[in-house]
Amino acid sequence: MTEFNEAEYFRRKKDLEEEEDTLRSDISRLRRNIDSQKEMASQNRTLQKELYEASLGSRIQNKIYEIGEVIKQNDNKTLTKLDQKLNDKLKDLKKNNELQEENRKNYLEVKKEGNE
Repeated sequence: MTEFNEAEYFRRKKDLEEEEDTLRSDISRLRRNIDSQKEMASQNRTLQKELYEASLGSRIQNKIYEIGEVIKQNDNKTLTKLDQKLNDKLKDLKKNNELQEENRKNYLEVKKEGNE
């Protein structure tokens, strides 16, 4: 049997207590790290969500711009068609005015001839 050595017992007890304190400290540090990692993961999810929403916003803005361009092109086509129609109407009016002027001259001539 081994002899009980009191000095050895207290030295080992002290070593074990120091090791226990170190382990408790390590556990506490690891728990803080875990909490910190959880917080960073939460912030990361929030940032990813914000980035996704910003990306959606940007895509929506791009679509709105594209739609605006299509509308502008359609408006330009419509305006061009309307302009052409107005020009045609103007030509018709000028032609009508010329015809009316010619009719008036003819009427005056006929009236003048009838008076003679």
